[in-house]
Amino acid sequence: MRNLLVPTDYSANAHNAFVYALGIASKLNADITAIHTFELPVLDPRAPSRTAKDIVDNEKDEQLYQKNKELAKMHQAATEMGLLGQPLDLLLSEGDLVDKICEAAHETHTDMVIMGTKGASGLKEVFFGSNAAKMLEQATCPVLAVPENATFKGINKIAYFSNFDESDIEILARLAELVAPFNSEIHLVHIVLSEKARAIATNNLRTLAEELKSLTNLSVYSQTLLNSDLLEGMLSYAALAEIDIISMLSHKRGFFDNLFTSSNTQKTVQHTEVPLLSFRK
Repeated sequence: MRNLLVPTDYSANAHNAFVYALGIASKLNADITAIHTFELPVLDPRAPSRTAKDIVDNEKDEQLYQKNKELAKMHQAATEMGLLGQPLDLLLSEGDLVDKICEAAHETHTDMVIMGTKGASGLKEVFFGSNAAKMLEQATCPVLAVPENATFKGINKIAYFSNFDESDIEILARLAELVAPFNSEIHLVHIVLSEKARAIATNNLRTLAEELKSLTNLSVYSQTLLNSDLLEGMLSYAALAEIDIISMLSHKRGFFDNLFTSSNTQKTVQHTEVPLLSFRK
C-alpha cells in the first residue's frame, strides 16, 4: 500500500475520514492525496459573455481559496500526528463526484479510497443510496467508508464476511497484506439464513481459513452465524467481537441496495460507527 485517496467536501465528517486515513498512512508509510469535486454554476445562455466569464472566474477563485484553506487545515492535522507534508495535494476537479474520484484514483495509482459517510446514521448512508455507496460499487480499488463518528484506534481486528465467492482467497490475500503492519486478527464470517445450512457453511469456511493461514502469519478465526438479516448479523458480530473494520466483496451496481432491504436492517445501522472496506473483483 502506497497511495491513499481521500475525497473531501470540506465537511466535518470528511475531515474525520482524512484523520482516519492519517492513522492508516502512518502504519503503511503511505502517501495521501485529497480531492474535492465541484460543478460550475449553470448560466443563462442569454447572459452577456463578459458576465458569464466573470461568474465562472469568481467561482474558480472561490474554489481555489477554499482549497488552500482546507489544505492548510489538513497539513496541520497531519503535522500533529507526525506526518509532515500530508496530504501531498488537494486536487480540484470539476464534474460528477463519483466519476471524478474514479478518474483520480486511476491517475494517481490509488491503492485505496477512504471517504466519510454523511449523517449520524453511519453505514445506513453507505448502504442506502449515498455517494459512498456508488463509490463502493464503481471503484476498481478498495474503498473504505468511514462513518461520521468513527475514531481510528488501529486495526486490531478485521472481519471479512464471505459468501463463498470464487474470488474470496484472492481478496483475502490482499486484505492480509493490507493489515499485516497492524498485526491484525482476521475473522472470516459467513451468515446462514437457516440452521440446516450451517454444517456445510462451517466446513467451507474452515477450508477458506486454512487457505488463508497458508498465506499469512496473522491470526485467522472463522465463525458461522444464524441470522435472517444479513446486515444485522454483520453488525451484531462486529459489536460482539469488537471488530474495527467490516470488509466484504461487492459485486455489481445495486448490490448493496438489493442485499440490505429489511426494516430491521435500517434500524440496526442507525448508530453504527464501524467502517466498511469494500473490495471489487
